[in-house]
Amino acid sequence: MNSRSAGFTLLELTVALTILVVVAGLVVVRLNLGSERHQTINAARKLGNMLTTYREKAMAEECVYAVRLDSDSGKYAVFQPAECNPSLLDTLQPLKNVALGPPLHFGKLQSNSVIFFEPKGLLDELNIDVVGNNGSTVGLTLDPVINEVHYDEH
Repeated sequence: MNSRSAGFTLLELTVALTILVVVAGLVVVRLNLGSERHQTINAARKLGNMLTTYREKAMAEECVYAVRLDSDSGKYAVFQPAECNPSLLDTLQPLKNVALGPPLHFGKLQSNSVIFFEPKGLLDELNIDVVGNNGSTVGLTLDPVINEVHYDEH
């Protein structure tokens, strides 16, 4: 006599759960849940990495680098001027031009803000906000003494 109780085997449950997880993963990827928030975070980290790189280069190469942030277009450019003079930047070709991305922009900036990195490596404490259309904001704070960027997601 075969006395099998009603229910599912462990193998059947494992296969069903695997199929459910794969389908749920495809749905999340297809819907791009949280993508604008992640895009804001990634753009802020990319900007922060670039700022620390050029600050380090200015100290290592003993020269001046400048980063101009354009709040209207959401773009930033890197220059290598002879001195810390914002008017010189208009006569120079940028070393690098980067756009934050279409839905992103800078918050709390004057129209064109310029950050100068000098060989000494010191600068005033600087706060920059990267803002997405959905209101997600990542604040960057450049440490005035050490070459570090602190991020604050709000």
